[in-house]
Amino acid sequence: MKEQLILALDLGTQSARAILIDKKGTIIDKEQRKYNPVYNSPVIGYCEQDPNVYFNYLVDACKTLTNNHQDLLNDIIGVVLTTFRDTAVFLDEKMNILRPSILWLDQRNSSYQPKLSFFKNFLFSLVGMKPVIKYQQQKTMSHWVKKNQPEIWNKVYKYVNISTYLNYLLTGNLADTVSSLAGHYPINYKKGNWYDKFEIKQGIFDIPKSTYCKLVPPNSIIGYITKEASLKTGIPENLPLYGTGSDKSCESLGNGCIDASFASISYGTASTITITSKKYIEPSPFLPAYSAVQKGAYNSELQIYRGYWMLNWFKDEFCEHESLEAGIQNMATLDVLNKKMLDIGPGADGLILQPYWGPSLERPNSRGAIIGFSEKHTKIHLYRAIIEGIAFCLREGKEYIEKKSKTKIKKIVVSGGGSVSKAICQITSDIFGLPVYKVHTFETSSLGAAMSGFISANVYKDEVEAKQNMVHYEEKFLPNMENHEKYNFLFKNVYTKIYPSLRKISINLREYTGEKL
Repeated sequence: MKEQLILALDLGTQSARAILIDKKGTIIDKEQRKYNPVYNSPVIGYCEQDPNVYFNYLVDACKTLTNNHQDLLNDIIGVVLTTFRDTAVFLDEKMNILRPSILWLDQRNSSYQPKLSFFKNFLFSLVGMKPVIKYQQQKTMSHWVKKNQPEIWNKVYKYVNISTYLNYLLTGNLADTVSSLAGHYPINYKKGNWYDKFEIKQGIFDIPKSTYCKLVPPNSIIGYITKEASLKTGIPENLPLYGTGSDKSCESLGNGCIDASFASISYGTASTITITSKKYIEPSPFLPAYSAVQKGAYNSELQIYRGYWMLNWFKDEFCEHESLEAGIQNMATLDVLNKKMLDIGPGADGLILQPYWGPSLERPNSRGAIIGFSEKHTKIHLYRAIIEGIAFCLREGKEYIEKKSKTKIKKIVVSGGGSVSKAICQITSDIFGLPVYKVHTFETSSLGAAMSGFISANVYKDEVEAKQNMVHYEEKFLPNMENHEKYNFLFKNVYTKIYPSLRKISINLREYTGEKL
């Protein structure tokens, strides 16, 4: 009997992967290509990359995978693609790249402000959302290009997400799902379409309607692999490319978080806590619930913009000795740090960190903070404080999401780079006071995309059946209640009081550094 496989193409912030996955959720094989460089920084704080560079890495990974498994090519029933979010591609009338993409990691702000009607300005001011609207506009990539590179913007024919552009290169169709377009785009995620002229939020993003791509529902066909794409990648011609969703949405599905009682935590470059619900629940004012990868569902999410990026920052800035030690022991530097932090108790001997290395939409004036330093603290204390601070922040997000959704989160599933560490998983369980689970594979974004592909191909009728067959929990961490009580004290009496106490100071610092909103 013919095996049924999905080829998952997964474009991450650090690397590109091509993975063959069967209908039981087993990774048959994968090829991974790490970017070098990850991005280019023509100016400090800028993060740019030519979109064709990403495609070339995917092509290289696909070509090797398909060459190694010629005997399985006829078993592939479809292709799926998931990518990182909020990274725009600027195309001219001939679909050529006009400038490098500005990545979601980019720190530049635009001074371009679309004009809003008197009524909208009044309404946004009335509900206290003008700073949030302004922050959204500053972070919209098209606004920066329009203001600083008008000669390029005047040539823009299509303004699309990186996922949309890759769909085009694979199928010839410039189309995408709403779930893939999480970010600074004029989309009504509740309705699953572009804003129309009567929407109250229309005009926040000054992006011409003519530049939009075609939207298709998740689990539908984007197009079919073209002959040209087949020759480059080795993917069989005419295979369907099924529409899925962004990396975080696919990760939630791959974690098996298909209802609001399960929370998906991603310990990636950006760290998030997400629930999936059939109800549209905005996690905070003017922060939408994004369309989930499965039909009729939404992802309510709160994000730490610079999440586990902070661990690599810490390693690069402070850990030359530990890196040498790791080399001698044939270990990763972070594994050495994770081992050493176990000698320190919960709360890092009173060192508490607020992980706002990048501002959040909900708190645009926020800055990172570390409090409680004393002579007994070492860099390992600081490392543990970073991990605990990220978990504290996500717990704060959990409680806010529970309040908005009126549903208690009972279980947590972790994924992303940080989830590799058992110590980090245990700390997470202790801080949340909940059981923490890990799926059988590290490649949960690809797994979720593959689940969506099997649903699209009618192998499984829905996400419930796909989860039953493809998601297998192999590790479970239960909270140490003594540690949980210690974390509870710190969370309620210290962590949640940091931002209110430092808010005005953070505003003054942003004004001093020229970052005032």
